[in-house]
Amino acid sequence: MTLFGGKKDLGDVDVLAWDKKTGTVWAIECKRLLLDRTIGEIGERLADYTTRGTRNKKRTPIQKHLDRVDFLRANLAGVAKVTKIPVADIKLRSALVTDRIVPMQFTKTMLTLVDRTCTFRDISKQFGSS
Repeated sequence: MTLFGGKKDLGDVDVLAWDKKTGTVWAIECKRLLLDRTIGEIGERLADYTTRGTRNKKRTPIQKHLDRVDFLRANLAGVAKVTKIPVADIKLRSALVTDRIVPMQFTKTMLTLVDRTCTFRDISKQFGSS
């Protein structure tokens, strides 16, 4: 994020991918998540990834990603510099890619937070093979 003028506390975008032909730029959060074994663990994971803001006095993992995406949207000139896509043509999208199928992939709330959610195995189906 510092490449785009952001502060270190924003963290990093795991993957920034783009297609010059369409102007689509993906800010992708990749997560290797522990296998939830109990209903309580599933509930905690759902809350971490479907709650905006804070939980337990900390920004939720999804909020950290959303903060990075918001920063990129507010600084499209930096995105354009890196991608060589004109600012006016950039369509910034957000995604969460996980190592396994997880409960939040099936919630309507997740689709209000990110544009796409999938497992690593489904990347080619979700984003195309190129």
